[in-house]
Amino acid sequence: RLKYETDGANIFHLAEGPNQAVYASTIMPLYLVRYTPAARKLENLGRGAPDNGEAYSFGHCGGKLYYGCYSYGNLMEYDPAKPLHRDPPGAMKWKDNPRLVSPLGKGHNRPRAMCVDSRQRVWVGSFAEYGLRNGGLGCYDTVRRKYTNNPVVIPNQSIVALAADASGDVLYGGTNIAGGSGTDPATKEAHLFAWDVRKRKVMWKLVPVPGTTGIQNLLCRDGKLYGTCGNNYVFFRFDTRSRSMDYVVPSEISGAREQSICFGPDGNIYGITWMSAFRWRPDSGRIEVLYRCTGGRAKRYSGGSLFHRGAVIIGGRLYFSCGPHVMSLALKIVD
Repeated sequence: RLKYETDGANIFHLAEGPNQAVYASTIMPLYLVRYTPAARKLENLGRGAPDNGEAYSFGHCGGKLYYGCYSYGNLMEYDPAKPLHRDPPGAMKWKDNPRLVSPLGKGHNRPRAMCVDSRQRVWVGSFAEYGLRNGGLGCYDTVRRKYTNNPVVIPNQSIVALAADASGDVLYGGTNIAGGSGTDPATKEAHLFAWDVRKRKVMWKLVPVPGTTGIQNLLCRDGKLYGTCGNNYVFFRFDTRSRSMDYVVPSEISGAREQSICFGPDGNIYGITWMSAFRWRPDSGRIEVLYRCTGGRAKRYSGGSLFHRGAVIIGGRLYFSCGPHVMSLALKIVD
């Protein structure tokens, strides 16, 4: 009989959820994990979806957690105020908690981006299904409990970053030139776009940084978009009113991990690269390293990264994942 121990299932993505808690998913199989900082409690909540892969994106509103899953492309809802189902044979119908809200539909296989707007709508952007090129944009209205899908937004590109305008009338997105698994890119540069929520169409689109093939992150505040690009490792601030760049800053610390930047209480932006935690000062564009993993600790876990996906601030600490571990870093909040 073989006996062995592992470090545990790797965490794929991590984000803030209801009640000031950190939620995460493991990868293959998809288990839902919760860390509650106030209680210093880490919980394996159990299987998180009928999907066999992982949750690529998280969002929360109305006290509930929403997440988009690979490989079936499902949108799930978890209510922490209710008991989570257990999984003896025949019990996993996914009608209670977590609940299958809806298959995301055409254009959704890897739901890489999610944001919640001011009208309690959950938006999901995705990589297309295997062999297809058009990534979809889905919207679940949590008040009306209605899901709608837009299977083609930017032709031959996937949607990997989303940010909502405070009004709820405009949604901003960033794309990647890659399509579904098994396809080759049909375009050369990624786009930044604005989506008219009421008319359900693109208001404008442009290439924010020449040569970029993917926009990894996007935040919106006071008419400005803050984004990072994957292949050429840049940070940028874009003015939505003039539709022009305020600045583009080449990164000296590699690229920000996908869906891994957030605003801190001091107005600065915090995030992670594959081995560093950083502070981004929005007004100047200055990037400051807060922590760097070095030496023997700087080993990559499966998936090609030390720190993987997701960075959130709760109670003055930055939370992120490293292999199977939920990590945190105390922040010195600055003016």
